[in-house]
Amino acid sequence: MKRFLFMMALAAFTVLSCSKDDEGPNGQQDPLIGAWQLRAIYNGEEVIEVTNEPCFQDTRFDVNENNLTLFISVPSGQPDASCQTESQSAAWENDGGTYYVITDGEREPLGISLNDDNQTLQLSITFDGEPFALIFRK
Repeated sequence: MKRFLFMMALAAFTVLSCSKDDEGPNGQQDPLIGAWQLRAIYNGEEVIEVTNEPCFQDTRFDVNENNLTLFISVPSGQPDASCQTESQSAAWENDGGTYYVITDGEREPLGISLNDDNQTLQLSITFDGEPFALIFRK
């Protein structure tokens, strides 16, 4: 299960590449900008809390004015083995509150929603035909 979640999270970020818009319509900093910690994974049926799970607790999503960087840390699946870690970075774009990635010149929605007064980020993805969401908190 944990290996599956790792592969799912990696798949979510292999499509990231775009440009940026660091200020909202009122000249304020975009609410996406900040340091986000993984709190839970929603598999379509249940929310799996990962805050205190070894390795998962080191997964974070850092966003600055120019780039998104996802640092993924998950158990390796081997007894007594260290965590598997990966990172993926890309530029980003906000157009009217919708976040986009650009792939091969095509602009596609990223699938991010901000909740709880912009303190919770949900990244919706589809992996192997199934919907999932990675839930982060500032």
